[in-house]
Amino acid sequence: MSNNDIGQVILHLRLKQGLTVEELSYKANISRSQLYYLETGKRNTTFNTVNKVISALGYDIVALLQECV
Repeated sequence: MSNNDIGQVILHLRLKQGLTVEELSYKANISRSQLYYLETGKRNTTFNTVNKVISALGYDIVALLQECV
């Protein structure tokens, strides 16, 4: 599984919940650019950042990984 796979799932979940990049980045307490790079897979990110985003979406790491399969 690549960074891009995780990012695509996060993007899908964000859009499914009707959240903008600004709204989700605020809820996750990260910058908009961090979220952009995560969703596009253009840069590596930390587990901590991924965990903040998926928690803000109401998911946990296991649920995210199941979405990636």
